[in-house]
Amino acid sequence: MPSADDPRWDRLYNDRRFFIQGFLWIKTKDARLVPFHLNTAQHRFFNIVEDMERLNLPVRVVALKPRRVGISTGIQGIAYHRVATRHYINGLTVAHDADASGEIFSMSRLFYDNSPAQIRPMVRFSNRKELIFENPDKEARLRNPGLMSQMRVATAGVDTLGRSKTVHILHRSELAFWPNAETTSLAVLNTVGDFPNTMIFDESTPNGIGNYFYRHYMAAQQGLSDFRAFFMAWWEFPEYTRPLRVTKNAFIDSMDDDEIEQLKAYNLTLEQVNWRRWAIVNLCGNNPDQFSQEFPKDDITCFLLSGRGRFDAKMLQRMLLKCVPPITTVNLTMSDSGRVELEENSAGFVKIWKMPIPGRSYVCGADVALGIKDGDYSCGRVRDRESLEVMAEWHGHIAPDLFGEQLFMLGRMYNQAFLGVEANNHGLTTLVKLRDMNYGRLYYRQDTEARSNRKIAKLGWWTDENSKRRRIDTLGAYLRDRETEPCKAMVQELMTYIINEDGTTDHEQGCMSDRIDADSICLEVNKMAGISRWFPSLNKAREEREEQAEQ
Repeated sequence: MPSADDPRWDRLYNDRRFFIQGFLWIKTKDARLVPFHLNTAQHRFFNIVEDMERLNLPVRVVALKPRRVGISTGIQGIAYHRVATRHYINGLTVAHDADASGEIFSMSRLFYDNSPAQIRPMVRFSNRKELIFENPDKEARLRNPGLMSQMRVATAGVDTLGRSKTVHILHRSELAFWPNAETTSLAVLNTVGDFPNTMIFDESTPNGIGNYFYRHYMAAQQGLSDFRAFFMAWWEFPEYTRPLRVTKNAFIDSMDDDEIEQLKAYNLTLEQVNWRRWAIVNLCGNNPDQFSQEFPKDDITCFLLSGRGRFDAKMLQRMLLKCVPPITTVNLTMSDSGRVELEENSAGFVKIWKMPIPGRSYVCGADVALGIKDGDYSCGRVRDRESLEVMAEWHGHIAPDLFGEQLFMLGRMYNQAFLGVEANNHGLTTLVKLRDMNYGRLYYRQDTEARSNRKIAKLGWWTDENSKRRRIDTLGAYLRDRETEPCKAMVQELMTYIINEDGTTDHEQGCMSDRIDADSICLEVNKMAGISRWFPSLNKAREEREEQAEQ
């Protein structure tokens, strides 16, 4: 290798793109050996890595990818550059099976074998699993040991995987397909220190909802972990296009509704639509759902639903295309005079799609959680009582009594919205807080006293299996009729909501349904006229509370 004082060394050492594109070679899909020129996906991936490096952060990236876009090759290029130019660096790649491990390692061996002799480090040992950059001469090794760095590969599921030496660059390939991914991942992650000079790269095509990779990617996407999420849709990759064999008009006439919808939603060219059509038949067994998994168009629908989805998958995909960002994201505070104030904050609890209109009536449904980090979320969703449009959403971790204060402000902001709060578990604490704050328009349910068999009013919505089925059916009917939902995260929850074997419904393991629960309560209590429907004698007390709240 060039000596440390060689002026060329500085660029080789510091400029990975120069090193990779100037000196490394790869095999192409059509079995040719060519210089490694980074493609569009790889350049974009490298941008994320370099951004984290500029911030002096440990590099942590999880990539959701289409097939055959070169992310694994790009990661191996990053790892090889680091290991082949620095002392004491240990790189480890773990793939989902032995064949994949061997194929990935062959990339590194190819990098070494075909790079110029001047930049090749000394190699002490090389086989199908290890490439060790040390002086091969035992006697000379004491004086000139070499880089003392290494690249290794392993297969997921091996019991000894977590007992390896310290790792500085970890590449977990096709993570969604690892056996026992949760256990194996924890073991290998503990080999990497939390230092700026370390790197962890996770990549995979999707493999269903609720598994370790799905939760890992979604946490990164939502900013809940140190990992940055990387996604590239198939239509963003320039190679995925195919010339037309007929005239443009003839091709347009042959397009089905799904193709027309994709064309409009993602601004595709006809040549891209033609490639998609070809790939469905030739790469995905003529199965459009398989194509959506192997070549994702977005980072939600690619996590294919099983046949147990409670809500129609095609409908949800159409709804996803109609989602829009909120007009603002805020936190709610209250002035000394009792006025609700909005503090703009991109990470705020409240997303607003439409501001309240004087004279309009609104309804809010709320699902209450304990408020601990990493637990379930509390959620409140506001709709217009007449049009049923989604107006706003409160979503986050908060103690139940403090959630009551937030709902008080949210309800007051939306013209004293009719507020239905789930009474189960921690919901009672939230309801008591709202009652103590004299919120005037709370939902009361009708119940029957066991001893006297007379009707009584109880505060809040009570969820049991029957009432849950009723509100989920109400939500299902609404979505089927309207096919509209502005919030992308809500559609994501709907996609992970399933029918269990016993006929009950719930979210997939590792997923959430806080928005679904809040929204279905919202729609169901909106059918109610308030407690005066059953208890006219309570009208006066309710009106007094409303007057106090307005004052």
